[in-house]
Amino acid sequence: MSAVTRRKFYLIVLLLSLFFILEIAYLTTRLLRENLYLFSLSAYNAKKVDSSLTTGCSPPNKKQGYLISYSPSNNEEWLCGINNADYIFEYINNEGLLAYDSIFLSKDPYKPSPISSTKKISIDDIPSFAFSNSLNQIYSKNQKATYIFVTMNYNAFSNFIYDKGYYTHFKNTRTDIDAIDYKPILISNIIIQYTDNYKGIANLYESGHGKGILFSGERAIDIEWEKAGSSPIKIKDTNGNDITLLEGKTWWIILNKNCYLTYN
Repeated sequence: MSAVTRRKFYLIVLLLSLFFILEIAYLTTRLLRENLYLFSLSAYNAKKVDSSLTTGCSPPNKKQGYLISYSPSNNEEWLCGINNADYIFEYINNEGLLAYDSIFLSKDPYKPSPISSTKKISIDDIPSFAFSNSLNQIYSKNQKATYIFVTMNYNAFSNFIYDKGYYTHFKNTRTDIDAIDYKPILISNIIIQYTDNYKGIANLYESGHGKGILFSGERAIDIEWEKAGSSPIKIKDTNGNDITLLEGKTWWIILNKNCYLTYN
């Protein structure tokens, strides 16, 4: 081996070693920061959570939950506390950024961040669904949907893969996780709501009607939605029957005519 070749070899080894050292330092710092964040209760965040909410199942007489709006972000950022949400609404805001609104009913909103607003929401303002622990007999003849790909815009993609009873959410090609516990976000139901008069999350609260698709139990079900007056939005299948959801988390995506959805 010539002297020049040896110098190149040693330089490559040095650069690779430096890369791995920096990568390990970054991961160690991040894990340390997140662990400190997890185990040290923030007084600021504690004030945002009502102590009347209990962790676990909702009490029978519970009349309200929390609606938390996460700060709009790029498609690479993980959110904190989103695994405790019952409903996660995903849409593109006016600036073309991904935005998330989450409703917490059965569990506390535990240290959600980054957030732009938090408010209490009446259970009367939340869509009402029938839930089941199995949809095999209801939607067994519907088209299978194992892979779901949603193009929100040129830079934002929301994808799902079904495995072992749940859809795992992916931001672009990265597994979406909760930045508090580092657990993947597992979804039981995915609602796609199409609207011609796109207004993001406001479409849930303004009168209108349209079509959509429900993905549940690895099946695709065509749906129709309607919002009239002050009543919550209603969703039925194409035969006019109220839809049934699987117990668990529901991911709700609001799409306009410029978005694309494919599944198989």
